Amino acid sequence: MIVPPHEWRRGLTPHEIRSLFWQVQQVSSLKREIGILKRDIEKHAEEINALEVKADFYRRQLVLESRFGMILQRSFL
Repeated sequence: MIVPPHEWRRGLTPHEIRSLFWQVQQVSSLKREIGILKRDIEKHAEEINALEVKADFYRRQLVLESRFGMILQRSFL
């Protein structure tokens, strides 16, 4: 319930009531949008973490394979 300050003896005009209604609607809509965007950010952060794990694995594999390749090359020369 909206209670105007005590110094407002005249009440609210229809325009002021309409303006307050639209502000409340906008705040509600923006809060909902913030929630959706936060969920999207969390989902993308999880995807990024999974990709970083894969990149680390492939980086380690590449280092191991290149070392193993150098050992094989030296043993055949």
